[in-house]
Amino acid sequence: MKKTILRTSVLIGLSSVLFSGCTVLSKATLVTTKTKGWKALCTTRLKKPENVCNVKRDLIVIKAGSNLSSYSLTHLDFTNSTVAALQAAAEATLKQNKNYFAIIEPSTISNLNGVLSNTAKEYIEKCETTLKKVLIHDLDPCGLHPHNNRRWGIMTITTYKEQPADIMTYNANDVLAYLKSKELYDDEGKITKIEKLFKN
Repeated sequence: MKKTILRTSVLIGLSSVLFSGCTVLSKATLVTTKTKGWKALCTTRLKKPENVCNVKRDLIVIKAGSNLSSYSLTHLDFTNSTVAALQAAAEATLKQNKNYFAIIEPSTISNLNGVLSNTAKEYIEKCETTLKKVLIHDLDPCGLHPHNNRRWGIMTITTYKEQPADIMTYNANDVLAYLKSKELYDDEGKITKIEKLFKN
């Protein structure tokens, strides 16, 4: 009896070690214009740094992964992390007590570049990785996955309290409502805080 209890305890202990930390947590990092980090981001970190340099606004860098099941299918891994990046952008916006956000990078979906998409539906239709796109090797149609890392979607955004007149923006509340209505919202991976990576 004691041996059985011991074996059970060992198995439970091993399970807790093996399966702890499996939740993927998305990250939002604030980079203000007053920090050295903003200049570094502006000049070196991005594919099209002029986008960031031209904004001259505080930025949030999103790195998002998904806890939604992909059934080990590559295209779903890409799509899930693509959606997770949009969710994280909306949540980070609300965490800043703002209502709207514009995508600055990647340039293919940059509102700063005049891209008119500003709803979750349009974003997903443009950026999801379908089986058809896999067959033609278009794994990352919007450039959200550096080095085709399908687990993480990365974007840079800037946020607004009011909807600006000169740039298309996403309504953060509308984005989250849409994702929840389509069962695409990842409650486990939601943004709980915004980090500030760079110091003055």
